[in-house]
Amino acid sequence: MSSKSNTRKIREYQKDGTKAITDVPIGGSGQVIMPTGSGKTVVGEEAIKSIATAAKRPTVSAVFVPRLLLGKQWIKRSAITLLQQSGMPFAFININSGGVRPEIKRLIAEAQMQIHGAGTPPLRTTTSPDEVRKEVFRLREKGFHVIALSTYHSSSVLKDSGIRCDLGLFDECQYLVSANAQETEYRLSMSIPMDRRIFMTATPRNTDSIEGQGMNNIEQFGPVIFEKKPREIIEVGAIVGPKMHLVGSEHIIEGIDYNSRTEMIFQTHERHKQEVKRNSSNPDRIGGKMLVVIDGQMMLEGIMNCRR
Repeated sequence: MSSKSNTRKIREYQKDGTKAITDVPIGGSGQVIMPTGSGKTVVGEEAIKSIATAAKRPTVSAVFVPRLLLGKQWIKRSAITLLQQSGMPFAFININSGGVRPEIKRLIAEAQMQIHGAGTPPLRTTTSPDEVRKEVFRLREKGFHVIALSTYHSSSVLKDSGIRCDLGLFDECQYLVSANAQETEYRLSMSIPMDRRIFMTATPRNTDSIEGQGMNNIEQFGPVIFEKKPREIIEVGAIVGPKMHLVGSEHIIEGIDYNSRTEMIFQTHERHKQEVKRNSSNPDRIGGKMLVVIDGQMMLEGIMNCRR
């Protein structure tokens, strides 16, 4: 188990956000609007933990994300915060077509062993509704709180499994607001039986009509139950204010050259990191984070699988 000194500290506004979620009545929905970097995932994890702590039986929480990569990050992160640090018996089901790396599975198994003893369940990746239903039943029988992690694309699997969830967290929920055929399919996730539905984003998307697909449709998304503006989060020191700097690369990209594209990303990140450190009052304890805009899943796979 992690020592207390390694246990993350929850900021006051994150505690308020967690309480806003757990205060949503059974059958209710709500929106959590927080800027990037302010800890939406922290609030979501704390809500899962609070609801599991209050329940007198093993719970089921569903977490929906738009991309496989985000789903894997969610599992890795919550394996530390919800298993190692809380000391509560959580288990994961990965509902999508992409597996989880062996080191993450090992991290989860070791934490479960310390909490629950021998016979820890393997992390199952599946797109079969029958397997999901059987796995949820098996894990709950063993006393585990279940976290079902699904991409929006695979949410029909959880819907068809017939499982009712205690909590649903819809991360990056702006993806549910679109006339795009694929993203309209994502809205299947909203019809899964749940006690509470929480829609989380930094960039809410509304439509002209309050009866449309937008987040201003309160009947579909519920009211805003917690919101923080960027200025508020900057003032408490959780994120820094925006600063623009220009960077470049030695590479000129011609065609689909994944190695050159990746090299350009690395070079840009290095320059960005140095600029961040130059402007930091504590340069040894700050890193550079960079969002890279790419042309879809194929481009992402090409970059992730290239030699560099």
